[in-house]
Amino acid sequence: MGGMLRELHLTGNPDADKLLNDDPFALLVGMLLDQQYPMEHAFSGPLKIANRMDGFDLHKIAATDLETARGALEIRFWGAYAAVKHAAPRLRRGGSIVLSSGIASARPQATWTVASSICGAVEALTRALAVELAPIRVNAVAPGVVRSNLWRDMSEDDRSAMYASLAQALPAGRAGEVGDVAETFLYLMRNGYSTGTVVTIDGGSVLV
Repeated sequence: MGGMLRELHLTGNPDADKLLNDDPFALLVGMLLDQQYPMEHAFSGPLKIANRMDGFDLHKIAATDLETARGALEIRFWGAYAAVKHAAPRLRRGGSIVLSSGIASARPQATWTVASSICGAVEALTRALAVELAPIRVNAVAPGVVRSNLWRDMSEDDRSAMYASLAQALPAGRAGEVGDVAETFLYLMRNGYSTGTVVTIDGGSVLV
């Protein structure tokens, strides 16, 4: 996808739209909710979740107490489960469901215990649903590091250094963008022969 990425204006709420543009995890949550609710309500949901949980920072989630960890599982796993439960009866034969995971399942970091567990659970759910809901197709997207507000607690210099380091280390030669992840969602929605698949979009980070 060449050229400048367009800003998203989906909710009528500048703060909610800014979060969608800055944070790919927020955008993926909105896409999930969009399968169940009207678009403007679905894409406003991530801001409400972020306000309740003090952001989407994976390091904070992994370092919190058990109740907060359960809250993360409630949103990421049981939220997906509930959305599919209520959406599936309304989908046409051969329709598509795309869930969101992450490379934390395949390549966990020391402080990402909760995130890694959630991603693994979502991927297992994806495969089970693909069998149970057939011919409705069920897939998942597992993004790697992308330029986003997820890293807002880092200084600008540290973020720039991280992105530069990624560009040197990754086979793709650059850090990811929110649009890269969105394109993968669209691909899985359109591809009528893909189901039970987890597509990793990480610039090759699981290889190096």
